[in-house]
Order: sequence, then C-alpha cells, then structure tokens
Amino acid sequence: MMELPEGWAWVTLGDVCDRGAKWDPHDFPAETFSYVDIGAIDRQRVTGTKRLAGAEAPSRARQLVRAGDTILSTVRTYLRNTAFVTDELDGATVSTGFCVLRPTQAIDARFLFHRVLEDRFVEHISSLQTGTSYPAVRDGDVLDVRIALPPLAEQRRIVAAIDMHLSRRDAATQVLARAAKRLEQHRAASLLRITSGWPERPLGEFSNVFVGATPRRQSPELWGGGVPWVSSGEISFCRILTTRETISQAGLTSSDRLHPPGRFSWR
Repeated sequence: MMELPEGWAWVTLGDVCDRGAKWDPHDFPAETFSYVDIGAIDRQRVTGTKRLAGAEAPSRARQLVRAGDTILSTVRTYLRNTAFVTDELDGATVSTGFCVLRPTQAIDARFLFHRVLEDRFVEHISSLQTGTSYPAVRDGDVLDVRIALPPLAEQRRIVAAIDMHLSRRDAATQVLARAAKRLEQHRAASLLRITSGWPERPLGEFSNVFVGATPRRQSPELWGGGVPWVSSGEISFCRILTTRETISQAGLTSSDRLHPPGRFSWR
C-alpha cells in the first residue's frame, strides 16, 4: 500500500459513511412521495423524479435520502449511475438498487461524491460484480472499499479545484455546442445552394447500409474497459462530445460489424 502524505489516512467508506433510514411506503398508502430510480440518473445528475402514492410504490422504493448524500447504483457499476443528492431531493425515496452513502463529519460530502467517480474506484467495484443478466455488487462491497482520506481542509481544497475545472469544462462544452450548431446551419444552407437542381438517387445505389451491433449486456466482461462506447444520444450536431460507457477489448472484437475509418453513422 502506497505511503500517504502527512495527515492522510487509509479508511473504508464504511468508516466515514452512515447508513440512511428506510421505510415502507405501503404503510402509508395515501401519502405521496418523490421517488428516484436508477433510470433517472443521467451524467451524474438526477434528471427526473416520480411522484407516487404509498399504495402504488414499487417494491424497491425503500430508502430515504437527504441533501448531501451520494447515491451509487450497485447494478452495472461501470455505467457510473451515481448522483449527489441536492437540496431539492432532500427527503426523497430512492431505489434499493442504490447504495446510499451518507458522509459523517470526517469526510466532505462533495469529496465523497467525486471520490467514488474516480476510474480506479469504479474499476475496482466493477470487478466485484456477480451475476450475468444484472451484474451487481452488494452495499457491503462498496462500504468495504478503502480510500485515501486527507484532512478536511485539504478535502475542500481538492473539491474546489475539481469544481473549478468542471465549470470550465461545462462552459467550453456549451461554446462547442453553439459553434457546432452554427456550423450545421451554414453547412445546410451551403448544401442547399450547391445542390439545387441536382438529380436525386436512393442512398442504397451507391453505398452499403449497416445496422449497429451492441455487445451483450449479459456479459459483463465485454463492458467497462478502455474503449469508448458511443450511444445515439451522445451524437450532437455531428459531433461526439462525451461518452458515458466503455467496452473492453473483448467487447470490441466480439462484434462482427466493425467498420474502418471513413464510414459515418446516423440515428
């Protein structure tokens, strides 16, 4: 185990996290509550909640969260379906498919959130998954992971630096998106002028059309490697700005529909 700077310590997540409360909404059939399932997480943000009555609550709606918690999906952990619980979600109910990490006074809430998104952490817990159809880890597997913990002041300095860089990245992404949109508008206008009056032919007369192939989700060894996996929703204005998932070399070679550079795709 590597030597740590002075004041740092090796701890498990269980050492620095409390467990959240649980309840059964069916005990309060007329009461309504906000529910977050794994499908509501997109790019480490909760993009939507469901408002449900206790009587119609799914069996997985059991965990209460509060602002400052980190919720980490224990199913297909390589997808990084992890989110920080904001003030707007305080008191919401989340699926038992999440491991709820509630920071103690020993760890900064945002430091904890960033820590469990690190590649090394995700790769480690992904290696602990069991099952084929729904590869998953247990809450205990997550809480047993050891991390290097700096003093609180250093944690907050690290968080401030990360947030500053993320803010710059987001601003740059917005600039690129606006530029790509303008480029597409100019491209469309130019093509319209150039091709006015040209004859039209079916695309299939001068090209081969292929359907994409996705590595089997039931084979965890095909996912979570170092090869970026692009889904249709990640293509914007003819550009790929980021990807949520990766596949392994085994996933890459398992496909019989690999195409050389120069091909293009659309959805």
